[in-house]
Amino acid sequence: MVLSSQPDNTDSTSKLPMNITQVREHLHRLIDEVDDIYVLNGLYRTLVSDKRQRDEYEREQAQEKTKNQARSGSKSN
Repeated sequence: MVLSSQPDNTDSTSKLPMNITQVREHLHRLIDEVDDIYVLNGLYRTLVSDKRQRDEYEREQAQEKTKNQARSGSKSN
């Protein structure tokens, strides 16, 4: 992600309003930043979903293991 330190409406050298090329460049930088945010947001959602699934799987495995231990413990008594 690239953050611009230039003011939004002026050129850093002349203090005049930005020309169309500068506006276009600034717009493209903003679009790139928004794209980066969407990508990072998607990655975050994917990681959260994967973690939720992994936690659920581990919980199910622990419950199954507990049931199996209880069965084998009751058979040996």
